Amino acid sequence: MVKTISVLLRNELKKHGIDLLDVYKHKSTSYIRVKTGHSGAVKLVEVKKHIDTIPPDKIQQEVEEILKSIWK
Repeated sequence: MVKTISVLLRNELKKHGIDLLDVYKHKSTSYIRVKTGHSGAVKLVEVKKHIDTIPPDKIQQEVEEILKSIWK
């Protein structure tokens, strides 16, 4: 079964204790709403490009950028 990018992203974030709640698409960027596992805080994180344009082999790199944004 082929998984969408958002499902792959959700699975990778889950490995780090982060729940992907929503994906919001705008003209040139995407925003994701996530819930942190430690504190339960909900955060809105800007992703510099559209989620749909991320190749599956680059998901891990994007997750690292998202984690940096969450924990800064």
